[in-house]
Amino acid sequence: SGVSVSGTSRTNMIAHCLIYSNTSAGVELNGAAVQRNSVVSNRIAGPGQNVGVYFTGAQTNYIRDNAIRRVSSIGVYINSGSGNELRNNQVYSNANWAIYLASPAAGNLFVRNLLYRNGGTGIYFAIGVVGNRFLNNVIFRNTIGVDLNQCCGSTGNEFYNNIVMSNSSTGFVNNNAGTK
Repeated sequence: SGVSVSGTSRTNMIAHCLIYSNTSAGVELNGAAVQRNSVVSNRIAGPGQNVGVYFTGAQTNYIRDNAIRRVSSIGVYINSGSGNELRNNQVYSNANWAIYLASPAAGNLFVRNLLYRNGGTGIYFAIGVVGNRFLNNVIFRNTIGVDLNQCCGSTGNEFYNNIVMSNSSTGFVNNNAGTK
């Protein structure tokens, strides 16, 4: 990874950096004790880099004003992270997903992000994603805008005032009654 935050790391700031073409992830926040860190105003990009920002269990971190683009797979991957806030990020031109949420990603907040021109889905839910909120995001020119199709066990996720438009296949796939 370009920058790895792990162990009991708290209240660190990663700001105004170019994080480019690293193996694995550009920024990795790894572990439940990784809390209250800020990733602000960075450019995270590059071929060969699998994920732009990767959360594994990390909690209450703040990701703001970043450009996350042209990575080999996923712009932002939250795997069992909770209470994190992603605000005002541009996540675009990634090979697959802009944002990928995996179990048990819970209680995260996504506000005013631009998710566009990704090869797959703007926001993808895997199994067991619970209680996340999406407010005022713009999701466009992806293959699918938002895909809740494989979200068995995902409940309580909320989407308010988002714009989902001009996606080449489908704007919103919801086969889950637990999401509003």
